[in-house]
Amino acid sequence: MFSNTFSSTKNKIFFLLGLSLLLALPFGYFAGLVGKMGFTKGLMENHPTLNLNPSGGMFANYSLSIHMIFGAALTILAPIQIWLGWTKKGLFWHKLIGKLFFALAMVTGFGGFCYILMEGTTGGIVMSLGFGLYGILVIITAWQTMRYALAKQLKWHEEWATRLFVLAMASWFYRLCYGFWFIITGGSPGHTTNFQGPFDYFMDFAFYMLPLLLLEWYLRKIKDNTKIVNPLLVTGFVLAAATFIVLGFWGFYGPYL
Repeated sequence: MFSNTFSSTKNKIFFLLGLSLLLALPFGYFAGLVGKMGFTKGLMENHPTLNLNPSGGMFANYSLSIHMIFGAALTILAPIQIWLGWTKKGLFWHKLIGKLFFALAMVTGFGGFCYILMEGTTGGIVMSLGFGLYGILVIITAWQTMRYALAKQLKWHEEWATRLFVLAMASWFYRLCYGFWFIITGGSPGHTTNFQGPFDYFMDFAFYMLPLLLLEWYLRKIKDNTKIVNPLLVTGFVLAAATFIVLGFWGFYGPYL
């Protein structure tokens, strides 16, 4: 009976969402903690490597801190919000949390973008461009998701909500990519401490563009009525994604556990 239930596409996706939520918790915790500490002068003086004492002043500092706290909440809520939207009993909470999710996304995107304008990034102009574009896309996607929800155009709302989910998880995905890269290469080729190596430049855009391109391909196939939801393909995708998540998590967070 369990195998029959688990064989359904929806339950396989639920499994992946649950795994993502579980292994995203440490990211959310540490990002929120560092963001909270960013409001205290003691952390800014004693932990300069966190870059929470910018030359642009307190507004830049608070922009980054708010970005980290709200972004952490956004990442944790993203799998929950998708799960609630797929269950009839969860629709009430999906609509309620959706308003909070929209606010979190707008503030997260705006806060990060303001900080980049004032302070730039560790990785220089390439990272600033990549991360700045990411912030803009978060704002646009959140706006479109809410706009179509209020207009009750559910088909378009679902498309934009899926894009927002991908972007909400992208900061966590960024870290998984580095962790996975460290494991499969046995080191860190292409990565430098100032994030200006070839792999770093690639990741400045790839951490959100690759998942978005994959999603757009899938959405186009659905619109063309192409039969791509083969149970074996779904199983293979879920297993590959789960393997990547676990290895990426261990490669990035393992040394700290």
